[in-house]
Amino acid sequence: MPSTESTDACGSKSRGCLHLSHGTVGDPDHLSQKLIDLTRTTQDATKLRSIALGAFAAGLFHPEDSDNSSTSKAVLRAVRQRLKELRIAVEKDTYMFSIFAKMGV
Repeated sequence: MPSTESTDACGSKSRGCLHLSHGTVGDPDHLSQKLIDLTRTTQDATKLRSIALGAFAAGLFHPEDSDNSSTSKAVLRAVRQRLKELRIAVEKDTYMFSIFAKMGV
């Protein structure tokens, strides 16, 4: 069976997993900052949910990477704060509540 391992844009070996801590070469927080900026301005709860799911996946599948874990949590904190600003009760959305609880946010 052929290997699915490849080299990503940052030169890291990966198996197709998402790393939020790696943006563009020379600016490791580029992607996460873009997501946080988008989170702070969007009014779209569906978009916020998608961002939260991506950050959750990144943190869940790479818990050994402390930069990735802290970046995932930063994005999730931004999503949670934005939902609060939009007066969307996270506690009523089992899906979102579970994501935040699992990540300790």
